[in-house]
Amino acid sequence: MRPLRGAHFSLSSEHSMTFRVALTGPLAEQNRTLIAKAFAAHEIDCSHYAVGEPLPGADLKALVTFSPTLPPQAFDTLDVSEFEKEHDCALAQRFSFSQQAIAAFDAKEGGSIVHVVPAQGIWGRALSASQSTATMAVVALSRSIALDHQDRPVTSNVVAIDSEYDSAELTSLLLYLIRGTGRSMTGQLLGMERKTIRVYQQPRPALVAHRGDGWDQARLADLIGNDWITQRPAETGGESA
Repeated sequence: MRPLRGAHFSLSSEHSMTFRVALTGPLAEQNRTLIAKAFAAHEIDCSHYAVGEPLPGADLKALVTFSPTLPPQAFDTLDVSEFEKEHDCALAQRFSFSQQAIAAFDAKEGGSIVHVVPAQGIWGRALSASQSTATMAVVALSRSIALDHQDRPVTSNVVAIDSEYDSAELTSLLLYLIRGTGRSMTGQLLGMERKTIRVYQQPRPALVAHRGDGWDQARLADLIGNDWITQRPAETGGESA
């Protein structure tokens, strides 16, 4: 895996005394309180912002967005209006908040965006078409933000967590990404599930073949069905940790 990194930068020792982090998206009150207290111990001002509520324009250093946990539903019974409503909450609101955050970040010091998503949306699960498609769209959004801001001190990463995540461990990872040495990491997808940390590979070709005379069904069957099927790495998901 080749990590995507933004411009070389570091926080100045003379940066503003106020380090403000905005939280958005559905987050249980208990977890919100635990994260806010952990940030406060590091002299970080942390507040939650609801949909339609403007982000602070001064001293904003990071945005952390959270995803809703969508109910399981079979794809053939999923109503398109409900699908669009869920995607608006999981994706469109992130789009808006991310644009606000980038506009508010200091031009020289920049800032960090971390999208927290459910792990099951990364490795897939039955009855989760809405959750999975929304999650992978967030991964693509984060990657695009990172690519578009390689020449600025703006980073964007995704963290996938399971439903029983440890707030203290998640906060440690968030601190690493927004204020620690991980501040220069961008465009990455990390997973934190059941005491296990992962860095996922980016979607790139795993196997490539070329034939000057082209492909027909027999050649495809021989290559893919016989040769490649034995070369594919075993797939592992969050449940195997």
